[in-house]
Amino acid sequence: MGLVEFLGQMGRDMQAFPFDDLSHIARYQARVKVNWKAFTDAFREGYHVAMVHGGSIPDSMNSPANPQGVPVSSRLYGSHYSMSTWANPEHKPTPSEALAWKMGMTFSPGEQLEMGGVNPSGDEIWWFDMNMVFPNFYAAMGPGWVFTYHFWPRSVDETDWIMNIYQMDAKDYGELIAQEHTKVLLRDLLYEDLSTLESTQRGMASGVLTELNISNSMELSVRQQQWVVQQWVNGDGDPGQV
Repeated sequence: MGLVEFLGQMGRDMQAFPFDDLSHIARYQARVKVNWKAFTDAFREGYHVAMVHGGSIPDSMNSPANPQGVPVSSRLYGSHYSMSTWANPEHKPTPSEALAWKMGMTFSPGEQLEMGGVNPSGDEIWWFDMNMVFPNFYAAMGPGWVFTYHFWPRSVDETDWIMNIYQMDAKDYGELIAQEHTKVLLRDLLYEDLSTLESTQRGMASGVLTELNISNSMELSVRQQQWVVQQWVNGDGDPGQV
């Protein structure tokens, strides 16, 4: 099966994005003592943002109107999944964000450039799409940037993680400054994300809890992954997408 057939409609939704206009601006990687599925679950919901990133992006994805950062839309593509995150229209940029957006574009919410391949549901209040390709690849896509995750299991409780960041080619030094803001902001957010994972693994390994209830609205992506994993483990997984 080729890549186009494997990605199916998800690939068609992304096809119009101007990938050829991107530059690779950063790469981060880590070896984390956590199961790969728990690792990916950490990026499949938005409610952690208010707590884990409360000091770094306190009002980007959540506000009194959406305190849990519930995604604005979700799409199921067989074994794959895509969700679009909500952007707080009342977001107040930090001084560094405001400077970056004055110079060019950056990861934090700001000017929504018109381009194809993103926001497939046409959501009015939108920040970026998180496209999850089963089993171990993510591509987050926003207005003028893409970052990707690879999750490589080493054992039941250890995973190698690699992130690559791409942004529209910089045409001047100001846009290079905006790219630096993207690199540093995402680096700091990921330090916060990764800080919770090994304690999560220790908690699961303790055996204190034998099961967890997964919500429908805030954790739909987590539910979908657990279902898909069970289908593949039981031999019922279907690699064909529609």
